[in-house]
Amino acid sequence: MQTNISARHGHLSTSTQERITEKVEKLNRYFDRLTAIQVTVNLEHRENPSVELKVSVEHSEALIA
Repeated sequence: MQTNISARHGHLSTSTQERITEKVEKLNRYFDRLTAIQVTVNLEHRENPSVELKVSVEHSEALIA
């Protein structure tokens, strides 16, 4: 499974990126055919950042949250 993490309007530290990777890898418990996860963190409002996940699953449409 490939995991890509990107940020808008700012930069994520290495420790934050590692923590995000740890969290999204837990999705394998629910879906065994994950092919890719794209995480986008919007840091426009630093006190309340928003996170978007786009999960690609084999033989299915992408899941977006």
